[in-house]
Amino acid sequence: MGAWEIGNFGNDDAMDFVADVIDNGKQEILNAIQKIFNAAPTEYLEAPDCSIALAAIEFIAAAKGNAAADFPEEAIAWLSENEILPFKSKGILGFGSKETDIITISQQAIERIINKSELLELWQEAKESNEWLDTVKDLKKRIL
Repeated sequence: MGAWEIGNFGNDDAMDFVADVIDNGKQEILNAIQKIFNAAPTEYLEAPDCSIALAAIEFIAAAKGNAAADFPEEAIAWLSENEILPFKSKGILGFGSKETDIITISQQAIERIINKSELLELWQEAKESNEWLDTVKDLKKRIL
């Protein structure tokens, strides 16, 4: 799986995503979350996309002052120079042209990931799904 710990930054995909945000800006955060949020209900959510979305949502939590203990130093530095909240998105699938808060789509993306995704299956196979679920549910609370 390319993961070395249960935290949302304990995998290669999440750490690569941090570099993408630093290089390309906050739109990367929205794109990552929307990829999960906009997936069809029957679409299989692949582990890399889920890991990246969770890392993106961690940026939201950190911007609200609720950073995870493993939030990378380089991401903290980037956030200190870049404002990402409030972050509204226009035309998100399911909401028409209405502006939608990033918190709303983040919560729904988390629900999709913890209910049925390849990432959940991988943590179940590793016999660590309960600890992983606790970590992700904690993230959901930290973005409120």
